Amino acid sequence: PIAALVGRGEPGDGTRFTVGETARLILPNVRAGDRDQLAGVLRRLDPSSVTDEDEERFGILMSAASWTGETDAVALIAQTWIQRLLSSGNSPYQIERVLKQCQDKLPEERQKGLVQFIASQIFADVEKSKTLLRLLPTLQKAVEEPLAEPEELLALLEEQKTVYPYGIVPVLELLPEDQRTAAMRTIWPKVPQTQRASFITNVIQEFKEPIGEDVADFLVGAYPDALKDVQTFYWYQGERLGDNTEHPELLLRLAEILCEREPEKLECLSL
Repeated sequence: PIAALVGRGEPGDGTRFTVGETARLILPNVRAGDRDQLAGVLRRLDPSSVTDEDEERFGILMSAASWTGETDAVALIAQTWIQRLLSSGNSPYQIERVLKQCQDKLPEERQKGLVQFIASQIFADVEKSKTLLRLLPTLQKAVEEPLAEPEELLALLEEQKTVYPYGIVPVLELLPEDQRTAAMRTIWPKVPQTQRASFITNVIQEFKEPIGEDVADFLVGAYPDALKDVQTFYWYQGERLGDNTEHPELLLRLAEILCEREPEKLECLSL
C-alpha cells in the first residue's frame, strides 16, 4: 500500500523501489508539491527490477523526473528506460524519442554519457543490434568526438553476416568519405546477386548526406551487373528510382542504364 511506501526512501537508508512502487509514489508527492522527496524516490529506482509490464510506465516516470528538475533522477530514468528498450529489441525511433525527451533536462556531459552508453551497447553485439545501427548518425551528432575509429567501423561492417541498407549506410556515414568506397567493396560480396539492384536503390535512399563521387561511381558501375537477375522486375526498379527524391543526379545515371537495357519496360519511370 502507498501509505507503507511513502515513508521509505529516506536519504542514506539504501532502499530501492521497483518500477511499480515508484509509479505509485508519484501522485502523492506531486499533490504535496514535494519535488525533493519525489526526486529521492526516483533516484532509488532499482533497474534490475524492471519487467516487460513496466515498459509502459516509463513515460510517467520520465515526466515525474522532469517535474522534479533533478538531473540524477532524469539520467537514471532515461538510462534504465533505454536499457530496457535495447534489451527487448525495440525500434531505434523509440530510443530517439527518449533522447529527445531528456536532452533539455540534462547537462551536456550527462547527455554525452547517455549517448556513449547507447553506442557501447550497439557495438557490443552488432547482430543483435542491427536495426539500431540507424541511430549511429544521430548519436554522432550529439557528441564531438568520434563514437568509433574508422578501423572499428570497418570491422563492424565485416562482422555482419547478412547486410541490409539500413544497417550499412549509418556506418558508412560515420566513415571518412575517402574510406567509404573501400567499405562498400568489402560488403558487396555479402549481398545476394538477386538483391543487388534493390540494395543499390535502397542505399541511395538511406543516405541522408552527400554520397560522394567515388561511392556514386561504384554504385553506377555495379548496377548493370546487378540488373541481370531482375529482368521481370524492371518496372519495380523504375518505380523505386522515380519515388526516390534523394541524390537526383545519381538516380538519373541509374535511370539511363535502365533505359538503355529495356526501354519498353519503363513506362512507369517518371523522374
